[in-house]
Amino acid sequence: MTDSTDDGPEIRSTQGADHVAAPAGGVPNPAHAGVGRDGLLAIIANLSKYHREHEKYYSEAPLADAITSQRSVHTLMALAERWTTVEPSTDPVRRPCAGAPDLNDERAIETSGMLFMEGEGEPAEITRMKSDL
Repeated sequence: MTDSTDDGPEIRSTQGADHVAAPAGGVPNPAHAGVGRDGLLAIIANLSKYHREHEKYYSEAPLADAITSQRSVHTLMALAERWTTVEPSTDPVRRPCAGAPDLNDERAIETSGMLFMEGEGEPAEITRMKSDL
């Protein structure tokens, strides 16, 4: 992570910190404090600082999405390889709390936690993958 305090030049006022721009009548109005040139620079500096931090967050989002997609691809490839070579289970006793040996692949379990259970429907991980895509 970078330190945002070192980002960009520091904008300093050419007037004192307690300066309040006076209207034409000469009496300062606190409601218009900092509206002058230096105040506008301070507003722009503030906006750019926080906008930059906001963009840092969103610049990392595509990378996170790519990693998630890559993990899903590896999981689906492992399952596809498994399902093209394995024979369906002929076990007559269906145990609802046991994993389905003909559907599960250790690599898919390792990469995404995807575990097909006997007598259950689609794993939650597949539902999540579908919603992500």
